[in-house]
Amino acid sequence: MEGARSVDGIRVLGKPLWVIAFTSDDRNPHAIMDLMGSRGWMLSGLIDPPAFHIALTMRHVSGEVTGKFLEDLAWASVQAKHAGSTAGMAPVYGTAMSLPAEQVDAFLKDIVEWLYT
Repeated sequence: MEGARSVDGIRVLGKPLWVIAFTSDDRNPHAIMDLMGSRGWMLSGLIDPPAFHIALTMRHVSGEVTGKFLEDLAWASVQAKHAGSTAGMAPVYGTAMSLPAEQVDAFLKDIVEWLYT
């Protein structure tokens, strides 16, 4: 945890146990998330506040994986600072709650039909 807190431009939200949320006060956290994705990390975007999180497993806490994550997080933070506020993927976590129920139902029906027909 302290390693992530020492990455320039990164702020850890709350007092995490096994799900750690990250944001930034001076760069776009969603751009950081996208850049981490380009390095193979599967992170989830959050909307309010703009942030992203990772759910830790035993594999994540091994020294080698932790070190690689922190290295990539520092790289992504620097890249996002130079890139400005752009991000390739807007997080949709929780977005369905803001849509009319009929639209969500129709969308889910289309997906299920596509998957199973």
